Amino acid sequence: MICDHHIYYDEGYFNIDDYISILKKNKIDQAILSSPCTLGKEPKKSEFMYFIQRKILLNKIGYIFSKKISKSFYNDDNELKLFWRLFSGNKNLKKIIIPQNQNLYDKIFNKENLKMWYWINPSNNLEIDFHNSLLKKMGNKVFGLKFHLYWHNYEISKILKYQELSKKYDLPIYIIMNYIHEDKLIEFLKNNNFKKILFGYGGFPMFNNAWKNIVRYENCYIDIASNHIDKSIIKKILKIFPQNKIIFASDCPYNFEDKNGIFDYFKFNQRIISLNSNTFNSILNNNL
Repeated sequence: MICDHHIYYDEGYFNIDDYISILKKNKIDQAILSSPCTLGKEPKKSEFMYFIQRKILLNKIGYIFSKKISKSFYNDDNELKLFWRLFSGNKNLKKIIIPQNQNLYDKIFNKENLKMWYWINPSNNLEIDFHNSLLKKMGNKVFGLKFHLYWHNYEISKILKYQELSKKYDLPIYIIMNYIHEDKLIEFLKNNNFKKILFGYGGFPMFNNAWKNIVRYENCYIDIASNHIDKSIIKKILKIFPQNKIIFASDCPYNFEDKNGIFDYFKFNQRIISLNSNTFNSILNNNL
């Protein structure tokens, strides 16, 4: 079974039936959706800025510089600052702080081939009982728990308090990291007791600052989602991670557009196919 392990549900791009049609067209059997990051349609970001960011993050000095400037992106109201709007089509962007899990569940509960990441922001200080009641209600439509440190800016150690919740419902977790000190990442990995951990976006933004630690753990996997990584980064990942630890995920509907401005799985997949078609087929059939 082919599964896209990370898709954003952004109504500004597609409705649920559109997603199902795209999956069918591309012979993808199942998808795991996440509720959106932003209020309203997420604006398209500059390809040039993606390119520069990738280069900077793989450089030691560039990584330190990127860590510092990342703190300047949003104001106290969680809105993108005026200068940075220049790189998102001059569009405003406001973060969603309380993930819209219920809304996503309502959209997919009767769609057989769609499941969801139940997104948790520990900074909200919502009680475990709150999440427990929702997870119980949503049942097997929830594929796993999601934590987006880069978006909500908290310490990775805060995820550990959700281990019992993960264990109770037999759920893997999805982590998009932030600029985590290596010692804190190592401590988290040592103390974790999760069934499986999928690190999103190829380990963005830490990349090679995290790979050597992540790969040591049997329950840790990495995906190839998003425009934060390109062919050269995937090539580096393939040198470190066994192919069975690399999971197919896209970040659809963002980037990789066809001539009509619609997400194109062919363009997304070309990053791997151009390296090795057998490798691509192997990753495509990996499931968490």
